[in-house]
Amino acid sequence: MTVQYNYIKLNHKQLNDILTQLGYNATKVNGSHITYKHDKPDSKILVKQARANEIVPPAVIASVMSNVIYFNVADAKKIENLTQDVIQHQKV
Repeated sequence: MTVQYNYIKLNHKQLNDILTQLGYNATKVNGSHITYKHDKPDSKILVKQARANEIVPPAVIASVMSNVIYFNVADAKKIENLTQDVIQHQKV
């Protein structure tokens, strides 16, 4: 199954919630970025810090989700289900 991440509309809080539920821990870096680290080696993700309600650019969503899959943190189906759950609970 191929998920079209460039069509998903998420704000930064929703993206944070998804990554947190996947086991990532967030750390602010110099007030400009957030680093998400996972127990799996080399699975670090860096996202520009923004307001919680600010929409995440589609290219960032695609990159983040591709990295989650690449590092075997979750497969596309799990990400899709989790994303839909988060979207339903927190409307953009």
